Amino acid sequence: MNQRELSLPVVITADAAGKIESCNPDCKALLGYSAQAISQLPVTRLFDPSLHDEINHLLKVSRIAPDTLETDLRRQDGSIFRTAVTFIPRFTSTHHFNGYLLLVGPVALRNANMHGESIQEFAEALPGMFYVIDQAGHFLLWNRRLELVTQMTHADVKATHVADFFDQRDKPAVEQKLRLAFDSGYSTLEADLLLRDGTRIPYLFHDTRMVLDGSVCICGMGLDISERRKYEETLTLYERALHASSDAIVITRCEGSENPIVYVNPAFEEVTGYRQQEVAGRDPRFMHVLEADDDVRTKLREALRERHGIQVVFRNRKKSGELFWNELRIAPLSVADGSITHFIGVITDVTKRRDYQAQLEHEANHDPLTKLANRTLLRDRLEQAVSFARRHQRIVATAFIDLDNFKPINDALGHAMGDTVLKAVAARLKSCIRGSDTVARIGGDEFVLILVDEPGSENVADLVERVRESIAQPILVNDHELAVSASIGVSVFPLDGDNPTALMHAADVAMYHAKTAGRNNCQFYSADLNAAARDRLDLEASLRQAIEQGELFLAYLPTVDLKSARIIGAEALVRWKHPTRGILFPQSFIPVAEESGLIVALGERVLSDACALLKHFNQLGLADFTVSINLSSRQFRQKNFVGHIAEKLGRAGLPISRLALEVTETQLMNNPACAIKVLSQLKEAGIGISVDDFGSGYSSLRTLKEFPVDQIKIDRSFVHGLTSGGDEATITRAVISLGHSLNLKVIAEGVETIEQLEFLRAYQCDQIQGNYFSAPIPQARLQEMVETKTMLRFR
Repeated sequence: MNQRELSLPVVITADAAGKIESCNPDCKALLGYSAQAISQLPVTRLFDPSLHDEINHLLKVSRIAPDTLETDLRRQDGSIFRTAVTFIPRFTSTHHFNGYLLLVGPVALRNANMHGESIQEFAEALPGMFYVIDQAGHFLLWNRRLELVTQMTHADVKATHVADFFDQRDKPAVEQKLRLAFDSGYSTLEADLLLRDGTRIPYLFHDTRMVLDGSVCICGMGLDISERRKYEETLTLYERALHASSDAIVITRCEGSENPIVYVNPAFEEVTGYRQQEVAGRDPRFMHVLEADDDVRTKLREALRERHGIQVVFRNRKKSGELFWNELRIAPLSVADGSITHFIGVITDVTKRRDYQAQLEHEANHDPLTKLANRTLLRDRLEQAVSFARRHQRIVATAFIDLDNFKPINDALGHAMGDTVLKAVAARLKSCIRGSDTVARIGGDEFVLILVDEPGSENVADLVERVRESIAQPILVNDHELAVSASIGVSVFPLDGDNPTALMHAADVAMYHAKTAGRNNCQFYSADLNAAARDRLDLEASLRQAIEQGELFLAYLPTVDLKSARIIGAEALVRWKHPTRGILFPQSFIPVAEESGLIVALGERVLSDACALLKHFNQLGLADFTVSINLSSRQFRQKNFVGHIAEKLGRAGLPISRLALEVTETQLMNNPACAIKVLSQLKEAGIGISVDDFGSGYSSLRTLKEFPVDQIKIDRSFVHGLTSGGDEATITRAVISLGHSLNLKVIAEGVETIEQLEFLRAYQCDQIQGNYFSAPIPQARLQEMVETKTMLRFR
């Protein structure tokens, strides 16, 4: 076949996947294929196998714009020839790409001396505008489509210079491309075709030099690229949107198990610290953190392998080495045939949000002061520990810790000092346990330990004892050496309870037993303790009712002056007329009143009854009679306690000096600074102060001198041993001498024999109380004794 035998190009159509659909009749003449034989063959079959990658790339590129390739083509019989192939994209009415139009002709066609009739026939068969232009820029030949598009007649086209089809600004480029085509043989140009009505249509022009009837001219074709231009504008808009997004965006290409990066936006560079050129071609896995979030990464890999979208949160590492929490949303990108070619990932740095969530979660589960677990987290940890112990047949110990003397510190030295003590105790508790154990603060001065996987109760006992000893060590705060101790109750799963609630209750019961056993000790739960706890709760409820219904009353223990042998006052002692148990003495219900807080209401009842007695005696003319009442630790710490007493006596019309208050030596020494402050206020108001049970505590002479008190009461244990030949007599003489040296009155309590009385009288004790003269008596009997001037009898 020679060059002149080939007058028209072969036209082939192919679908979007590159499979041939049809061809014109010249296909068999040029390639040897019939229309039936070539149908459904891949376009690449027409080319040498070594060119398949290049052809596949060209197919991808020409989805958007036409492209021409000079290459070797393979006929059906296997022979090879040189030709030009133009790939032209096809689009649907809805602007979706749906295939290709291939124009195939030998390179020699460009220089063929073709007849005008043959070219015209060829031109009308083309999908775009076809034209032939001479060197002066005038049209020699064109197809009907050019007239239709430009809205011109045949005569108009013939009379128009090619440059006049374009805007003034585009004319220089048009003329330059024409010269290039004449000089080099080929040129392309994108420009807007300007119609008579002012409409602009974007076109792509392909020009090739050829010889027509002996004259050199340009043969060209113009394709409307309006759809492509819209598509490109849309792509540009999308690219700008990606570029301006505040979220980091990364696009990767699917290559088997790899997903190399092909694009990242500026936000990605800002978030990760990596620039585009540093990450291009790399799989994003290079940013992952070893041995972190492995389960999440497994899900991510599965999603990529199965080519579907996913949203996950995990940690990545920035270029600086800093970790950040990455909220990654991935979506697959597909082409017309539905195959997935790329993934787009949106990266949001949620580190601050995660940190804030972690902070909120920590605050919801931890005590803000000590940073220990709170009640909520304690419950969760205990449930987990019990569940684990039940499955693996292990034990779990729960230790309930209550500080013994924290409230006086808090009240006297302030909450800031108290907080410092609580933090110090928390630190000591944490230092005593293992990382698998839990220490929690559940309120005030109460702490709980959860001890897991302990070998046995003996190990638990040893650990809890170390905890108690650690707490008992002095705490130095702002030059104050504070003594704190703890009462600890312990319960053990499964012996003392099979669920968290039962274990906590059992440990609470054991802790209260430790309190009643003298404090600063540890007690394990037992069934007997549970019964005692129920009795205590019943007693508390009954005591509350007794206060409200007036079941409490006062008995009075007379105080006798040893010089005059007459009654000069009395100590008010509370009694409870229980409806079923008869008369109850203070030692059976005062500890419960102290622990439950009922002591405040009880003390108010005692104060009211004592004021009523003083008012009655005042009306009888017994104006020098004084009543003393015992002050509880809670009352001693009450705000405005002094003002309240003064108001109470004022309403009764009594001078404040008619009332005396008794505090124990232990109460004073628990918090000396606070005691001195309150006692000074009482003293200034004119209320007499007596130190009860003196000698049973640990006060020093220096400390006693600082307390503004009026009298001291020798503890009954020393009085009972006065005649036994022991040290009690020596101690009693020393206490009397000490009191007088400080200008204090000295009272001996618990005097029961004439020998005790004579000893005290001989060493100039000032006053006595005790059964030798009178046991505690009702108000009527006291009034009778005062009015009859009952006197103390000596030998």
